[in-house]
Amino acid sequence: MIHHQKQSQQSVRVPKSICDLSEDVLTSGVQFPGAVDRQGNAVILWVEGQSEHSSETMSDVNAAELILYYASLRNRNERNSSLTILVHENSCTSIEFVDCVLELIKNQVSVDKVIFCTKRHAEGNRLKYSQIRCYAVNSYNGLLEFFEDSQIPSACGGPYTHSQLEWIDFYKESERLTCLSQTAGNRLVTAIAEMGNVQQERNAISKFLDDSDIKNLLQDARQSMEILEQHARWLNEDRFVMSSFEDVKKFHSEVEGAAVRLEELLLQKKKKIMQAARVNALEAETHEVLSWLTNKGEHALVQHGDLANSLPAIRQQEQDFEKFYFVSMVSNGIVQ
Repeated sequence: MIHHQKQSQQSVRVPKSICDLSEDVLTSGVQFPGAVDRQGNAVILWVEGQSEHSSETMSDVNAAELILYYASLRNRNERNSSLTILVHENSCTSIEFVDCVLELIKNQVSVDKVIFCTKRHAEGNRLKYSQIRCYAVNSYNGLLEFFEDSQIPSACGGPYTHSQLEWIDFYKESERLTCLSQTAGNRLVTAIAEMGNVQQERNAISKFLDDSDIKNLLQDARQSMEILEQHARWLNEDRFVMSSFEDVKKFHSEVEGAAVRLEELLLQKKKKIMQAARVNALEAETHEVLSWLTNKGEHALVQHGDLANSLPAIRQQEQDFEKFYFVSMVSNGIVQ
């Protein structure tokens, strides 16, 4: 028996990650299949668990945290809407347990109603502690009053299927991909910031282009994206899964595209820097030539003015003049 006074003193955290929840809690039977009721409220489904840690043995705080995590997965424009709790269990303990869990989170998330799929309980107006509206449905037609046929979960006899294990794998991989993309994105921002310093630009470019960590991050993200796509194919009826998939896919695509564009830009900048280095080297050579012309050119011309009187001397004079002529052409920018 769970006591209301004890519950009111409990505090419930909102998990930021699926990794904040244990595997036993995730497979306890409280699920978020992506179905909605006729009012558009997202459904929390209470069924038999897929592990020994069932909803009957799970603590009320653990169940409350799980529901808060599920509620955070809704689209941003749907988070102001309510939840509908659909309970497949049919014992009195389950009803009280659900009531106490909802009492814990009543100030953190809006729950419109609780629907019990049962043949044993008559309809009541509201749950004892949480004061949430509750309904008892004992037929498929009764469910159709609250749900479109396509949105009735298979656990309650409908066509809507859900794999909790596949769902768990999807969100774990989704969070991993998001983390990889964020890390890679931060590295790109750092690389761009380092480009602002002209003195360090060349080193920053080489550092980025040769950075194996960034390449590995991007490669891991690509592989994670492929895995995520495989999970999404099995959960394509789940509107919240598909919305999350599109968000993380867009984020990954933006980071990947930024990395490609940055690499192309840096290769261009590296080429320009190399060209600038060649220009600087040529300017230095030109300066040397001009110095030579200033210091030795006049003397060389005077020497060339007097013809040699022997064949070896004439050949040497010819070579010296060709050298002088070439240096003169370089100094005037004619030869490059």
